[in-house]
Parts: sequence; structure tokens; C-alpha cells
Amino acid sequence: MVVVVVPEVERIVKTKLKLVATVGLLAGVTALSGVGAHATAGASSSVGSCTGLAGLASVKSDYVDPADGHPVGLVANIPTAGANHDVRISIKGVAGADGSFGTCTFSGDNTPGAGAHTVSKWTASLVSPATDCVADVDPAEYPLNGKTTIQFTDGTRTQTYSQTTFGRGPDHDMLTQTGVVTKGNGLGALVANEVYFAPIVEHVTGAGSPYPGYSFDKLTAQACAGSTTVSSGDARDVFVADGTSGLTGHTAAGLTFHVGN
Repeated sequence: MVVVVVPEVERIVKTKLKLVATVGLLAGVTALSGVGAHATAGASSSVGSCTGLAGLASVKSDYVDPADGHPVGLVANIPTAGANHDVRISIKGVAGADGSFGTCTFSGDNTPGAGAHTVSKWTASLVSPATDCVADVDPAEYPLNGKTTIQFTDGTRTQTYSQTTFGRGPDHDMLTQTGVVTKGNGLGALVANEVYFAPIVEHVTGAGSPYPGYSFDKLTAQACAGSTTVSSGDARDVFVADGTSGLTGHTAAGLTFHVGN
């Protein structure tokens, strides 16, 4: 896949990577000076986590499916086996069954924004010039890269920049992110995130699962998981969340923050 215009993607990635490098260097210097939260050379210390984050993702591509004339999303074997395409994923946080958007807690005497924070909204934007949803070993693929912004009811926020890969778990339905906090609470901390992703389709009536108005797209999920009976799939809408997937029953650990190696 080729995201939007490749030179623009390259510019965005280079700019962000410079930012990541700067913040990473700042975190390293802080740890070495002993100022960081629980900083110990050669050790990794947890400084926070978030739970209860769920979102609806819209997936876009410049590639048009010859079968229906519409832009594809995250594909499995379209138009040919192992084919990659550009992808742009926009995620908007949605409230859970309890009406909340999640919580984040940061710990440590010197961790920026230490304390518990209630999420008011969160968004993420990820791009790749060439990928698919199949958990294969393909050197032609490029990881998704992008920004996640979590805003809190107290007016503070946490912003991260991360790299994302697909394919962990028995059904290849885990999405794994690694990166760094670039702004706000937890600034400079390293990020590890695992959420499940489930292809969904919109329907007109009914409560739906996992979110009102949507149902699981089981055939596309099977294609992404490498099914031998479902040859291809196209996920144009996706549900992502931590906790237990209602589609496969697998559990995703969620978002954590740490300092050190």
C-alpha cells in the first residue's frame, strides 16, 4: 500500500522520528542523572498504565478494489495473495458499557502528571505506505506509525508517538504498539500497548456487538487470521480495545508506560 503521497508520508515520518529521538534522548539523560521516576541504570520501572480504552477505527486507502470500485481498508489477499496497500487509520475513542472512556494512572515522585486521570476523549492516527492485516513475514510491508492523544477531564493530556504491528495471538488479532510519550503526563516515558482489533460492519438496526450499530465481520477476521477456507477480506471499519475480545475471547494487556531499558 502507498499512503496518501509517499513524499508527504516520508516528511511526516522524518519529522516525527526527530521528535521521538529528541524526547528519547531527554528521557535517557534524565534516567542517567537519577532524576527520573525510580530511575536506575539498566533497569525498567513502570510509571503508569491506562485501562478501559476502546475505539472505532475508520480505515482508508488510495487503492480501489476492482471488485466494487471503492477504496479498500485493511486487506487480506486483495487483489492477490499477500498484496500490500497504503493505509490510513483514524481511531476515535468511544464510551464503554459503563459510560466511561477509560482511566490512566501515572506513578513516581518525579513522573510528570503523577496521579489518577479520567479520560474525556482520545484519538489516534496511523499511516503506512504498505501493509495488510495478514500475519505473514513480508519484508515489503512497513509498520503503521502515528500519534495517539489522550485527553483528561482535568484538562491535562498524554500524547504518544508509536510504531504498530499486527499479528500476535492465536487468531492474529492483537495489535502491538511501542513508542514514547511526546507531550503531557508521563513525558519521556516509553510506551507499550496491546489491544485487540476486530473487523466490523455497520448495520441499520439492533444493539450490535461490540458497539451499538455494528456487528463483527467474522469472515474478514478469518481471512486476516490466515483461514484456508476464507481466501480474502477487507476491513474498512475496525473496533479496537483492551481487555477481552468479544470476537475471539483473547485478552489484550492494554497501555503501559515505563522508564529504563
